[in-house]
Amino acid sequence: MPDERITGLLDRLAAQVPRKAPDGWTRAVLTGSASRPSAGGAIDYELPAGRTARVFPDYDDLFALYRALGWNAVHVELAADPSGAYHALAIDAAVSPWMVGEGYDAVLDARR
Repeated sequence: MPDERITGLLDRLAAQVPRKAPDGWTRAVLTGSASRPSAGGAIDYELPAGRTARVFPDYDDLFALYRALGWNAVHVELAADPSGAYHALAIDAAVSPWMVGEGYDAVLDARR
């Protein structure tokens, strides 16, 4: 079960999608990254007739997720539709060894 604090932050990111959406959008993907020095990302919308649009998310929500997770960096992929349903994946963007010779650590946070 995902941490409610993390789920709440992903809900805040997902809420940006319809708030910033152009008319007629059918699907959107928010992609973003955050670390101590910076954040970046985009929301890409699918529109009728094969058109697309891109806007930029509010980075405060990405920084808040980064701080809450306590990782070196976070990368987020969040797909949403106009119904409000979304699927999100947060990955430690600064992949680090889990144990010497034992592999690497990647953490999945929420899927809704």
